[in-house]
Amino acid sequence: HTVRALVRRNPEGENEYAWNPDKGEIDELLICKFDMNDLRKINDNYGHSYGDRHIIKCAEIINQSFGKSGYTFRVDCDEFAVFVIGDGVEYIYERGILRLKELEREFNRTPNLLAPLRIGYGHVIYNSDTFGTVEKAVSGADKKMYECKDMIKKGAIV
Repeated sequence: HTVRALVRRNPEGENEYAWNPDKGEIDELLICKFDMNDLRKINDNYGHSYGDRHIIKCAEIINQSFGKSGYTFRVDCDEFAVFVIGDGVEYIYERGILRLKELEREFNRTPNLLAPLRIGYGHVIYNSDTFGTVEKAVSGADKKMYECKDMIKKGAIV
């Protein structure tokens, strides 16, 4: 049960788990997936060290956008996940994406930048009735992330 690793501190300073192993339930859980667009092209054209700097900046932007509200993980080379537990997760997501786009635009105004940073994103709110398992919910967030990446490539999302 990988979700058991998602903890938060209660006011008494004790860990609380998003997934309750006794009840088999999970609190409201927002699952966000993020992926950098065009990393292969960046690596091929400007070198892996330049690509690595973009990966680091991508991680910083995601963490600055969601770090205080959720748990940020690097799940693949240029792929990240954020889990947000508790009430108001949709608002937290919307606020986080606005911040992410603001920081992305700010970075892309860097003088002499060789390649822009474009971050695709997608999310779902976990509900056992809708998804059944957290793994299926993560797949749903993945699907939405790839739809977003396609829209970014087509210029539909700036």
